[in-house]
Amino acid sequence: LLPDRRDYQSDACRVIREADAAGARAPVRLQLPCGTGKTYIMLFAMLDRLRQDPTSTFAILCPWTDLAWQTHRLMATHFGDDRVAFIGDGHVSTDDAPTKVTICMVQVADKLATSLVGRPLSCLFVDEAHHVEDAERTWHQTIATIPCAKRVDLSATFHDPDRVDFDYPMRQAIDEGHIADYCLHIEYFTSGDRMDTLVQLLVDNYLDWGPMFVYFNDVGRCHEAVVKMRERGLACESLNGRDSRRKREDVRARVESGNLRVLALCGMFNEGISIDCLRTVVFGDLRHSDINKIQIAMRANRLHPNKPFYRVVLPLAADELACVDHDHARDLVRSFARVDPKVAEALQNRSTTRIKLRVHQEEADVDAPADADILYEEVYSSCADLLATDRLSLGGWKALLFAYCDEYNKVPSEKEEYEGRRPGLWLQTQKKSIKLETDARYVELSVNMLVKESIDQMLRTRRECADKPKLTPNEWKALLFAYCDE
Repeated sequence: LLPDRRDYQSDACRVIREADAAGARAPVRLQLPCGTGKTYIMLFAMLDRLRQDPTSTFAILCPWTDLAWQTHRLMATHFGDDRVAFIGDGHVSTDDAPTKVTICMVQVADKLATSLVGRPLSCLFVDEAHHVEDAERTWHQTIATIPCAKRVDLSATFHDPDRVDFDYPMRQAIDEGHIADYCLHIEYFTSGDRMDTLVQLLVDNYLDWGPMFVYFNDVGRCHEAVVKMRERGLACESLNGRDSRRKREDVRARVESGNLRVLALCGMFNEGISIDCLRTVVFGDLRHSDINKIQIAMRANRLHPNKPFYRVVLPLAADELACVDHDHARDLVRSFARVDPKVAEALQNRSTTRIKLRVHQEEADVDAPADADILYEEVYSSCADLLATDRLSLGGWKALLFAYCDEYNKVPSEKEEYEGRRPGLWLQTQKKSIKLETDARYVELSVNMLVKESIDQMLRTRRECADKPKLTPNEWKALLFAYCDE
């Protein structure tokens, strides 16, 4: 049985029909968030067309194997297995007359084009179409040779969102109850090995956060995370692009049944896959692609009775949050703000419902501010600064800092504002990256004597602490009590 059409799905189908009536030759571009039923829009549009012309035929191009088979299952449910063909993943086209819909992998689109010579499609649908926007790419050129009366491109993340024929914004979809709302977790680590702290974070939270996907940029780091989690007694699994379809389906079934709480991924389940029970997405590594960040963040946005909201977890180290020097962290925060204006609003207002901030500070971390409130303020302000359109360059921050020193004859504190900014907070961030007097950042900043004295004091304190033996928590407690007694 078909589900009832939602209002926005009916609107999208109307845009497709109107393009039919106008005889438009350019692709119709539909942008909707992940989880809002783009595949059903394709199905509804096919049924509309078949009512007008029962001889109509269709094809759907998919970039990923798992997404293609997921689409095939839905179409076969409504048209029947014998009327839905599959090209790719070891399968070839069939010329049987009953075929109404062909699901084809983008990578073998040329085979679809060859099979359709002399019998053009009524409509060609391209799913996750942002992958074929570039006119220079081979896929784009091959798709252009597929004979069809009309083409419809669908994506949640077109590179050029201003050139779409229909747009259903993510915030509207959340507010209207069609996809789950989310909470953005910023897990900030002042020091320590990034992988070890990430693994411990997952071990500490897997019961509340699972089932969760943890995304890595390379297979080696993905495997390393799984080994470390298992060493700490956490049952987990990993998938990468080289794993078999059988393993992928088995792992997916274990996630959906609740028997697998943590799945580390590399090059898998980035787009299109629907697993309703998924509750958390963790960025094990920062991502370079703006579109990839958004696609990954939406993996857990499907509605589920046991999931009132989902989490997007951003583990950030101190150097990754430096608002001047680290573009990846800046772009990551901006990615979320671009698709949901409430992110920027939450950062500015220090929201504790939209943004969950936790600071993980080691006891022996002598570089961290003594006042925890200052550290929290530093992280919030740095995240908010990442969204600023008038972001200062390194030279701009230096000039602002030196101007303050000249005017007040002192180094600014972290909380002091000067010309609408906080140069003292920026200086605190720079200090954390300075290890020696020969470091380039030290040389740049020490031309101002007040700033040089402040950095030198920090380096002296760090070295004095490094020379002393590190105490355990119990030893610190005994030392404190001894002082009080004395």
